[in-house]
Amino acid sequence: MGVTFLTNEDKESILTQAEAGKLLYTAQTLSDTQKAQARENIGAVSAAEAAQKEDKVYEKIATVTVAADKDGSLPKYVMFLADDAGNNFALTDFMVKAYAGFVDGSKSTLYMTVNGGGVITNGTIGSVSASCRSFNIFFRREGNGFVRVEYTTSMMADGYYNGQAYIDYSRLLPPVSNPVTLPVTTIALYTELGDTKAWIEGSTFELWGIRA
Repeated sequence: MGVTFLTNEDKESILTQAEAGKLLYTAQTLSDTQKAQARENIGAVSAAEAAQKEDKVYEKIATVTVAADKDGSLPKYVMFLADDAGNNFALTDFMVKAYAGFVDGSKSTLYMTVNGGGVITNGTIGSVSASCRSFNIFFRREGNGFVRVEYTTSMMADGYYNGQAYIDYSRLLPPVSNPVTLPVTTIALYTELGDTKAWIEGSTFELWGIRA
């Protein structure tokens, strides 16, 4: 295909620049504000947003198994205050793999606090009973400062995942009323309903999380 030049002057100018290598640019140093504006202009994400879009890698933080006290009483609270090595933890997201039950069975419901703030209140965990059954609890960051809290229904199978274990509860905590200030450093699981208000002996909880 031939190239048509508008004028002889155009042709001469273009050829002269090509031959002389006069396709020049001047390097610029942008401020953080200018960089942010440039990203906004082209619809690019910020460095913080890019970090949130990375794959989340969970690691096992701690395991708690319910045991009776010397007097035979069982605890109402399951607390995560440190990892399995006894060190404090700081998490951005977590999940609890539970194989547990309440002494009072379905009379009791699930409560959970994170850093002292209530995020699950009076939650009914499907067919939870006075024998151990599996269910999962999730706490994860979402965009724009929101936090999602969920748990699955309980399953009779002794397994943490089952395709029938649908999400039984989902709550979105908006930044304007979020009772939790990240990172997560303490988690408490308990019940306020029932006669004994306790977890059954042998209930096991594994905490998996993403370290801050």
